[in-house]
Amino acid sequence: MLQGPPGTAPTPLRRTTSRSESGSGRTGQRGSVTLLVLAVVVLAVTLVAASARLGAAVIAHQRAQAAADVAALAGAAHGDRGAALVASRNGARIVRSGSGADGSFAVTVTRAGAVASAAAARG
Repeated sequence: MLQGPPGTAPTPLRRTTSRSESGSGRTGQRGSVTLLVLAVVVLAVTLVAASARLGAAVIAHQRAQAAADVAALAGAAHGDRGAALVASRNGARIVRSGSGADGSFAVTVTRAGAVASAAAARG
């Protein structure tokens, strides 16, 4: 269809489209998928790192608790020296220990930054 002011030569109508020069049909969005994928990858890496750190903390606490348990058993049977020996063989250090009047023995140990306590009775 031709169009123009009255008394002038007609000019063809210009067709406008929303397609970009590349013909993709999306203007102003080039590279946005790359940014979205990058954000998802960064989030995934962050979650994996946080999960690994949490898992390491749980394992450290479980190992400290195991060392405290066996140190308390050794302390109930052999006193402070037995508890200290067993704790050191399990990679722990006794922070506090003590015997009760009823023959029980309580101990608090630290191992790899984790702290745990346990008690045992002679029996």
